[in-house]
Amino acid sequence: MNVKYASQEILGIFGFFDLFIGMRLHSIIFSIMRKPTIALIYDTKNC
Repeated sequence: MNVKYASQEILGIFGFFDLFIGMRLHSIIFSIMRKPTIALIYDTKNC
């Protein structure tokens, strides 16, 4: 399923959550605007 949503649609969907647990940066950025968030690290970055 390859569906693309506008940012306002994503924010609307996140509005239904009581808590958000995510791993990707952009999902974390969206979720911290409205809900308690837990960010998981799945891979360290090599700097």
